[in-house]
Amino acid sequence: MALFMPQGTIAETDAEKADIDAIEALKESSSIEYKEEGNKFVKMGKKHYAEAVDCYTRAIDQNIRDPQHNSVCYANRAHVNLLLGNNRRAYEDAEEAIKLNQANVKAYFRGAKAALALKLIPEALNIAEKGLQIDPSNIELEKIGDKAKAIQDEEDAKKKRDLEALERSEKLATLLEGRNVKVGKATYNHLTEGRKPWVDKSAMMHWPVLFVHAEVMVSDFIEDFFEMDTFGGHLDIAYGDDAPSLVWDTRHEYTRKRVELYYLSNAGRSLSRKQVVHWLLENDVGRQFQNTNYDDDSDDYKKQRWVKVDERATLYSVLSRPDHIVSGIPVFFVIATGTSFHKTFLSGGWSLP
Repeated sequence: MALFMPQGTIAETDAEKADIDAIEALKESSSIEYKEEGNKFVKMGKKHYAEAVDCYTRAIDQNIRDPQHNSVCYANRAHVNLLLGNNRRAYEDAEEAIKLNQANVKAYFRGAKAALALKLIPEALNIAEKGLQIDPSNIELEKIGDKAKAIQDEEDAKKKRDLEALERSEKLATLLEGRNVKVGKATYNHLTEGRKPWVDKSAMMHWPVLFVHAEVMVSDFIEDFFEMDTFGGHLDIAYGDDAPSLVWDTRHEYTRKRVELYYLSNAGRSLSRKQVVHWLLENDVGRQFQNTNYDDDSDDYKKQRWVKVDERATLYSVLSRPDHIVSGIPVFFVIATGTSFHKTFLSGGWSLP
């Protein structure tokens, strides 16, 4: 009898053909009944979704010779899996439904929706576009396609911004190397909002710079210190006759004639080029490089000392000195001469808190 014939065996006699046709008819009838039963369970609500999935699975397992019917069963199971939040299963079922019947618009909609939920944006866009070729007036498919397109456009724009940021950082790292400027761990980000140096159209560098009044640990932030500017010009602005008075300087000791600038030599270990690039990219276009290791195991601290800055010098000439490690951004300590703190500072009796 055909019932016991191996699957795929070709019937040779009329009786065998009749038996196979009868079996196929039974399987088809069972598959249709399972599908309709599944539809009923879906209408009964969420508590019965698992039973609906089981019915659609049984309908598919009948493996009947009707690809359109099987496509509907896969698409229906995809629908219930979407309702259950089983987006991966829904996506796979929708793909199978489309393979069986490329005109099944519901399968395209459910596949695109599942892909969107899985953040498979290119796939969601592709499925939606193919579905709209079949049914151009399908508003729901169009909505999913538009949403996927918007996400794709934003991702493409972000990739472009990230690439541009990387190119800028690589260029800046090259300029720093060419200027013999060494960068160390950024230790003053909390005072500068993560500001970084930047390059103008003439390939000249501009730095954010901190002037720290060591005596009271109050800082002034210079957002744009051109690398070829001298320190004297900035001191004129900050401490000249027309400059606003310093609230904490009640003795009026920090005047233009009395202020001096110092930097701490060998203020840490200089970063590698890769680390510098990563540092320049931090907080840029939302990028974070959590795995960059800035641990400092250098013995350069033994060589640290306070170095007085000649106010006639340019920022570049000071930053490029062999003993100068820029702590993310240049930091200079402002001291007033003729004070007791000045003596303490120069004698080594004061250190960074």
